[in-house]
Amino acid sequence: MNAMQLLSLQPWVERLGWTLLHFLWQGLAIAVLYAAVRRGIAGKATPNARYLLACGALAAMTGAPLVTWGLLRSSDAKADAVDRIRTTPAAASSSGVARIPIVTLPAAVRDTVSGVRQALFLPWVVVLWLFGAAAFWLRLAGGWVVASRMRS
Repeated sequence: MNAMQLLSLQPWVERLGWTLLHFLWQGLAIAVLYAAVRRGIAGKATPNARYLLACGALAAMTGAPLVTWGLLRSSDAKADAVDRIRTTPAAASSSGVARIPIVTLPAAVRDTVSGVRQALFLPWVVVLWLFGAAAFWLRLAGGWVVASRMRS
């Protein structure tokens, strides 16, 4: 088993992958909204107001993935509950035969869920994001080293 197969078995990888993909459109929406408001207040706002607007946009971009991560967690909990209902044996009937309740989903929902669960590209999204984050962290650390050498 290679590293990508091991990574794809981790439950957090799928959630992180979907969170990162959702942030693409969320970040774009926040940036467009920021640009529209900034253009609307261009001549009337003070530099302090423009600064606060930019800080608010950055805070929204920080919070959007956290909210998405939480929302994906609650949907995972609902899916786990459905799985538990599907596999929990019911009490034995009067004939002594145990009956297992089966939850049947509509075909459209079943197809969507199976398509989402088979998203094999999500581990690659997570790995690329981790490598990119590590590269930017190394760049920042290198800048700190250069700045400390310049200071001394």
